[in-house]
Amino acid sequence: MYKNRFIIDSNLNAKDEINYLFKRNSISFKKPIFKVFYIIVTTECNFRCKYCYLSLLKNYNPRVMNLETAKGILSYFYEYIKKVEEETPKLVLYGGEPLLNKKIMKFIIEDVRKNIKDKKIPHTNIILITNGSLIDDNIADFLKENKVLIALSLDGQQRINDLNRVYKNGKGTFEDIIKAINLLNKRDIRPTISCTINKRNVNKMNTIIPWMVKNFNIDSLGLNLFSGGDCSNKLIKKLSKDSAKQIVKAFELCRKYGVYEDTVIRQMEAFVNEKPNIYSCAATGREISVDPEGNLATCPAFLNTNLFPFNIKDKLKLESNREFRRWVKKTPLLTEECYDCIALGICGGGCAFNSYKNHKNIYAKDDFYCEYAKTTTKWMLKDLFKIIRNKNG
Repeated sequence: MYKNRFIIDSNLNAKDEINYLFKRNSISFKKPIFKVFYIIVTTECNFRCKYCYLSLLKNYNPRVMNLETAKGILSYFYEYIKKVEEETPKLVLYGGEPLLNKKIMKFIIEDVRKNIKDKKIPHTNIILITNGSLIDDNIADFLKENKVLIALSLDGQQRINDLNRVYKNGKGTFEDIIKAINLLNKRDIRPTISCTINKRNVNKMNTIIPWMVKNFNIDSLGLNLFSGGDCSNKLIKKLSKDSAKQIVKAFELCRKYGVYEDTVIRQMEAFVNEKPNIYSCAATGREISVDPEGNLATCPAFLNTNLFPFNIKDKLKLESNREFRRWVKKTPLLTEECYDCIALGICGGGCAFNSYKNHKNIYAKDDFYCEYAKTTTKWMLKDLFKIIRNKNG
């Protein structure tokens, strides 16, 4: 019982327990191990979602990746992709709206597929994160042919979605998103629906989830917590508490319908497998992001900022770079103020961007995420108790 931590030495403090955890699970924070590779092919977007920073900018000059930069990025990334072991590397096409730079998007996908076929790099999952509005028959056929995984944004039924997700002229985007989903479904492509929790839909998940399952051929869903807000704001605090409760309820619905929900499942895997969830975001030591000019960062939100004055032309070895290395330590398991928290083992630490924006420190707590992690942990304990009780009659 002592070996399996059912009982512990009362003389041990929290730090001793954490150190034991590191040793038992062979956890090391020495250097980043990159497995996820984000390529932002353009910063332009044809939407102006009201919770996105772009909607606040009056004068915005988008940046678009050219062919020469794309070739340089792929050459740079391939060297890191070759080093990935155990897991399948992920190359993510991102924006802005990546389909606004369709030529470069196609070039990247075809080049990656060719290098996989020629066995120059290991099998790599290619993921396109899109608003869906520019998907037509030709694009859908191309994505199908090249086995691209699709994450497509939709916040709910038309009335709910179009309160936030609008075009530059204010027109709702719902009909074009649904058209894209139907085009993909017609080709037996099941996109992951990415739903951002916001004040407009937070208390409507109980109707949104069944509606999505009934109307679209989906088997996975991602519920995105709001990021970038001022956590001292009363409305943001309320959204945090409401989001935490509703995501748990949404997960219960997804479980009922056999839909994989990524947000909660990461915490649940740690809970069930009795292995700590060290990070909640790949940007903490497992991800490299690059923008249209070849600027590098570990998180897309920090590209082209003072924290990351790096470019692929610098030919840096990012495993040895001080800024990339310090992000490996963005985890509650190294944050003593988190040691007495019920969610310590499953939390992962939240969003570094939220931490930095609210506290000017990536290691600080993500106040928005804290509420979610604690609520999820308490629900898991209650849920496990119910399962055991029902099993035992």
